[in-house]
Amino acid sequence: METTSNMILTAIFGALAVWLLIGVVKTWGKTKYKDRTWTASRILFVVAAVMLVFTAFAYNGIWDIIRMAVMGVAIVAYLLMRDGIGEEGVCTMGSFVPWSGVKSYDYQKRKKNFEVYFELPDKKEDYRATVAFDAKQEEEIKSFLKQKIGKKYRRMKKG
Repeated sequence: METTSNMILTAIFGALAVWLLIGVVKTWGKTKYKDRTWTASRILFVVAAVMLVFTAFAYNGIWDIIRMAVMGVAIVAYLLMRDGIGEEGVCTMGSFVPWSGVKSYDYQKRKKNFEVYFELPDKKEDYRATVAFDAKQEEEIKSFLKQKIGKKYRRMKKG
């Protein structure tokens, strides 16, 4: 790969890695119930990591090595970031929303997943975040949510 394209990719993945690592730090240790570990996106990132390792044999310039290392950090940061709920609030995609900030929630069971939908505040308009838990945790999570934000339960249109 050319030096210029390596530098551009390094900058892009470097910014992505920093953003993801900030999200990991903000949510680390705040989840009591974590989302399902193996989702399609996580599997794709593991595949990307394997492909990255295979490409290490094809390149040997210093910028190739730097680019691959930065891409590896971004992949690991994504795999470390977990959605879930905890004593203090909801963690989703590297952001943390305290229970007082949750507008409403709903849930439903789908195959192996127990999905919980949260309506969360944003600067411009509210958005919906979905956290997919293992279906085996359904009753435990329902009682936890009822204890923490039971009055905020509202049936939502699932999309």
